[in-house]
Amino acid sequence: MSRRIIITGITGFVGSSLVKYFSKLDYTILGISRNKPSPEIMGLLTEWYQADLSIQCPKLICDTVIHCAGLASDSANTLDHFTHNTRSTQITYDALICKQFIFISSASVYENMKGELKEDVVNGSNCVSAYARSKYQAEQFLLSQNMESKRVVILRPRAIYGPNDSVLLPKLLKLSIAKRIQLVMGNAEFNTSLTHIVKLSKAIEQFIMNHKQGIYNVCDDQTYFLKNVLLDIHEFKTGKKPFQLRLNVTLLRAWVNLSERFKIKSSLSTKSIQYLTEPCVLNIDKLKTEFPLLESPGFSRNEL
Repeated sequence: MSRRIIITGITGFVGSSLVKYFSKLDYTILGISRNKPSPEIMGLLTEWYQADLSIQCPKLICDTVIHCAGLASDSANTLDHFTHNTRSTQITYDALICKQFIFISSASVYENMKGELKEDVVNGSNCVSAYARSKYQAEQFLLSQNMESKRVVILRPRAIYGPNDSVLLPKLLKLSIAKRIQLVMGNAEFNTSLTHIVKLSKAIEQFIMNHKQGIYNVCDDQTYFLKNVLLDIHEFKTGKKPFQLRLNVTLLRAWVNLSERFKIKSSLSTKSIQYLTEPCVLNIDKLKTEFPLLESPGFSRNEL
């Protein structure tokens, strides 16, 4: 029997990737987005609904909701993030009748925390950026609901990447300013977690099939030495091994704070600097315990 699922945010990288993934399995897929999806994605949907989820969500019935819609903008303010991440989650949860609600949160809720990060270490006081606060507030709303009527799954991926990535990879490519020169913020000599879109997709499939609920970190089994990842990306794209020009992080932070305060357009943000200068290693023991055979494809330059 085909399971009926609703995926929100299907014009984004994560949402569209999930539509492609579940269309290959025995699922009936309904999509919700503010803008019309591409013809390819539209062709994989049983039904499509146009809606701004920060205002209203259509009343629909399904087995599982995968809520991907959200805002992760370097230029958005606190209200924008609350509206499109927290309020839209509340509206979507209340409107859709389902047995399971899967929320794609973010490892940004661990902002400013050190060490190997487990799911139970967050209390919200560490969340400084508007994005992290809005995701944490959305999580808290879901956790306050009656889990017996809707099973809630909160997933915290870190830096999702993979084929057709339109977010992470373009930011990393901007660091290459010539065939022989690559900008590096700080020394980039630390390990960090990344999440392949296939790993996230397979994890979601397991949560649907096994009727699980709770909060889970999701990332590749291995961590990555960021400096080597940056070198690999540059060499693959240019055919040349670059000289890495190290930028002073303190000065970069000062410039970003100034540009954000006076609304100066900049390709850098507090969030992007944090991604490229601070380690974030997720502990996925909880996920491995639930699904020990869950595969992790890992980073490959062939997907660049």
